[in-house]
Amino acid sequence: MDLPSEQAICKHCKNINTIMHLGAYMGEEINFYESIDVKTIIWVEANKYLFDKLVDNVNQKQKNTKNIAINRAIFNEDNKIIEFNLMSDSEQQNMGSSSILKPKKHLTIYPGIRVVETVKVKTITIDTISKKGIIVIDDINMINIDLQGAELIAFNGAINLLSNKNLKYILTEVSFDELYENVPLIEEIDIFLQKFNFKRVETIKYHKTWGDALYVKG
Repeated sequence: MDLPSEQAICKHCKNINTIMHLGAYMGEEINFYESIDVKTIIWVEANKYLFDKLVDNVNQKQKNTKNIAINRAIFNEDNKIIEFNLMSDSEQQNMGSSSILKPKKHLTIYPGIRVVETVKVKTITIDTISKKGIIVIDDINMINIDLQGAELIAFNGAINLLSNKNLKYILTEVSFDELYENVPLIEEIDIFLQKFNFKRVETIKYHKTWGDALYVKG
């Protein structure tokens, strides 16, 4: 999460107790979350090569937060075994483009990043995370979701949480073009989240094909 998205959160989001961060990568946001006094963070990362680094990073840097880390792929069904495309540059240092979706225009826009391995991962839904003792659903105020095009799939497994009155904010990566196969564009995300009374209040373009959007429940 880059500075413009952090600024949008500071502008629109108040009294965040618990954040569910999906597509956590290595938990670089830990310092920012602590700076806005978040008490609990649920980190979910599907990439098995990054998960141990994520755990180490948040444990080393945490001061006042409770951190829960889960190594699963967020999906619209539980306990499925699906393919996860590990994408990396030639030095295998940048794995932030990894996705359950296959790359499309990503291959030409970012020619240095390719699928280096396809692995099997086990799935979990957002609602399952929030109802099975992992965390109390009423405590979750915000979702930060960065699943490289699979965000709408994840939202379809979050009906209970999206309907909960205490969930106020969603920061999600959005697509303006087909970086991945069958990726929903930002207008589809708008339509889906409007069903749960979420309105887009900020749109941040990091590239002509992708960016972040902040939604606030009205």
